[in-house]
Amino acid sequence: MTDNAPKPGEAIMAASPPRLPMDEGSVAKESSAKEPAGAVELPDALRRRSFWRQHGVTMIVAGVVSAVVAAAVSVGVPLIWGLRGGQTLSQQGKFWIGAGASEDVYYPIPYSSPPNLQVEFSQGPFTLQNVKIIEQKPDHFKIECPSPLGGRAEFRWRAEGLRR
Repeated sequence: MTDNAPKPGEAIMAASPPRLPMDEGSVAKESSAKEPAGAVELPDALRRRSFWRQHGVTMIVAGVVSAVVAAAVSVGVPLIWGLRGGQTLSQQGKFWIGAGASEDVYYPIPYSSPPNLQVEFSQGPFTLQNVKIIEQKPDHFKIECPSPLGGRAEFRWRAEGLRR
């Protein structure tokens, strides 16, 4: 038996590079640079990765963090603003009260403390001198009409204060 088999290093140098199939009409270009003897192709893991492969995950994480921070600021700033003296709220409404009765009038949106309240007479048999505010809280006020006159009267109210 003759040992005509090439040695492992010789097989790589003697073999010509494989040719890729080409479309009709395309021209094959020969590489002017010769591969050095014993050149080995690097595995995919050792090749230089593209910018997006290297930094894509970092950019996605940075985008998510930015979105979370923006949401926290847009929600947090109004809350802090409200806690530190925030927004003034002005509301108004109407109520009817009868002679000898008392009524609880609730604000549509509660205040953080009892607001500045103004009550005006609108129409009816008795006037503002016939009613008095007996209790005022952040969410409502209580008014009574101890007048001996009969009937019901309409009043308008306006409240201004800090929003809860």
